[in-house]
Amino acid sequence: MGVAVAERINKCMKSDHYQVAERALLLWNNSLFQQLLKDEKLREPVTFAVIDSLLANAKTHWNQ
Repeated sequence: MGVAVAERINKCMKSDHYQVAERALLLWNNSLFQQLLKDEKLREPVTFAVIDSLLANAKTHWNQ
């Protein structure tokens, strides 16, 4: 489950549609999502997915 969640968040954060990417980022403010990240199995893949997405967006975003 952890890898599937991380992959979906990664895909959403890399979306060209700003609302999809924004909603994926807003997951970090969700208390249920924060509880899920306390699970060691989910924390690592989700964290790396977020870092990967942020780096990819920083390189390709239209607003430098």
